[in-house]
Amino acid sequence: MTINIGRYTGLFTVFTVAIFFLPVLLGMPSATGFAIALPPLIAAVVEGNAFAKTNGARPAGRTAMEGSLRMTAFSFGVSLLLFGLGNVATGGQLFAELGGAPRVALGAVALVVIQFAFNRLGLRLAPQTA
Repeated sequence: MTINIGRYTGLFTVFTVAIFFLPVLLGMPSATGFAIALPPLIAAVVEGNAFAKTNGARPAGRTAMEGSLRMTAFSFGVSLLLFGLGNVATGGQLFAELGGAPRVALGAVALVVIQFAFNRLGLRLAPQTA
């Protein structure tokens, strides 16, 4: 069995939207670093746990690496979609505030590295056996 990307993407999306909008609704300051790191970590731990229950052990080696890469690709896609929606909602102001294409591209590269690291860590934090 491979990692269920659909469930991972759903969890990632729900946690990302909740962590970005919940502070706004509650009138609290937003914690951007927390909002970037927590969704891939939680979703990867849930997926690693489900994998361990099905296969008797957490993903390791090639399975874990391929799973982390696939999860990173999907989480980055969701992040790009949410960024695009936010940019449209603000009339292009979000893109301009971030400094244009070079800074957004640099931020995207950093986001991929962070998401991959937390996806890999999440699979590593899954139980050895279920």
